[in-house]
Amino acid sequence: MKTLAMACGGREETLSGLSGVGDLMLTCYSSLSRNNRFGAALARGLSQQEACDEIGEVVEGFPTALEVVKLAKEKHLKLPLFSAVARLVSGDMKPKELMQKMLSSEPGEERFLG
Repeated sequence: MKTLAMACGGREETLSGLSGVGDLMLTCYSSLSRNNRFGAALARGLSQQEACDEIGEVVEGFPTALEVVKLAKEKHLKLPLFSAVARLVSGDMKPKELMQKMLSSEPGEERFLG
């Protein structure tokens, strides 16, 4: 998140507060989060549409994940975790297949390419 924000002119410290870490923590750990429930539904094997239907509300992270990948390409960024999430939510890969691919890849950091 920090790499993308800074590449777009944002400030690193902005993501250290509630708008960054706080929002991320809520998304990751709260069952009240629509994005969290969406991810859990995909992990249970539901399709993207079935997951959205089950939640019954807008899931902002679904389309945002796809847009982040487009923006990263425009900014010449390598963001493998964001790319993995986009592949999952777009239906290109199943959760188990994606985890195997991620865990077998060479370790590295998300960084500027250009």
